Amino acid sequence: MKKMNKKVMVLGGLVMAVVLTGYSVVGTYAKYTESAESTATATVAKWDVTLSAGASKPLFDTTNNNALVNDRVAPGGHDSAVWILEGNSRSEVKVAFGVSMKAENTVETEITEEQYNALVAAFGENKITRTADGKYYYAPVVFTVNGETTNYMANKEITVNDGDRINVSWNWAWDAKELLGLAADAEIPADKADVAQLVDELDTKLGKEAETAGKVQVYASIVATQVALDRNGSSLTQPSATDIISFEKNWGYDPTYTAGVTYTLPTAEADGTLTGNIKQNLDETIVGKFAENDAKGYYYPIVLKGEKGTKVKVNINNTKEFTFGEDGSLEILMALDPEAATKKITVEMNGTTTYIDYSGLTFVEAE
Repeated sequence: MKKMNKKVMVLGGLVMAVVLTGYSVVGTYAKYTESAESTATATVAKWDVTLSAGASKPLFDTTNNNALVNDRVAPGGHDSAVWILEGNSRSEVKVAFGVSMKAENTVETEITEEQYNALVAAFGENKITRTADGKYYYAPVVFTVNGETTNYMANKEITVNDGDRINVSWNWAWDAKELLGLAADAEIPADKADVAQLVDELDTKLGKEAETAGKVQVYASIVATQVALDRNGSSLTQPSATDIISFEKNWGYDPTYTAGVTYTLPTAEADGTLTGNIKQNLDETIVGKFAENDAKGYYYPIVLKGEKGTKVKVNINNTKEFTFGEDGSLEILMALDPEAATKKITVEMNGTTTYIDYSGLTFVEAE
């Protein structure tokens, strides 16, 4: 029994040691902790553009071409469509759209000088004929693109911009009656009978030469390209007529009060200047647009151009910060202070400070 008690006591001692040791460990790791983390992550900028380069409807199908096959022109045929060249971007990069358009109408057949003279005498010069390099041609398809009408157009570059809608039409007269402006049931005058027959004969000649008689074609293209952002491209510009209208509509600005002012834009070598006479404008509408601590009575517009998201600080009596929006333009009406010790407008963009000195202005008070 005594031995058993010793073992129990030893075991009890071991248990106590473990408990005390465990308590000692817990006490060692109990303390205040604090941490901070930072992560920089980037994903690929989205490219998302929608392009449209085509006609609002088929231009040469059997609906109106007076033929049994699509993509043909034939006597009595005519049609029109609106050609659309448009690009829209929802991309996360700057996108430029390049558009181009070409038109061609080379449907013709060579004729004799005698035939040419007869057609010109009946219908007028260049209406359904043309001359080139001493030769004579019957060219009956009248083609109109972007307001230009002609019966011959060889691979012509058409002036077009992104977003333009180009009206395209063609017409091949059914017979001499149509060319003469006569009703379908009218009689052809006796003196035009021969030329009427000539028109039908030449139309038939063109039909037989179909494979080599030329074509009518519209080609349109629009290309979207990513372009580099120019964060240093912000600049001051002269207010346009559209800008002035905006100032008048939204601010109550009256340009007659600043008609005597000359605005010289700043350059890398010299500050911009405002010189001449500026008249006092105390109209309640425009005065009410400005804060109480702004100067009153003399107002002049400035316009800045730059990349979307670029921040600009403008200071005349106090500093105000602006950000370029989607159209890359800021129109700001400045309240000039005739009593200021330093008559300068300060513009800070992209780390560069530009000044417009208006100390050369003569301030004319209202009568």
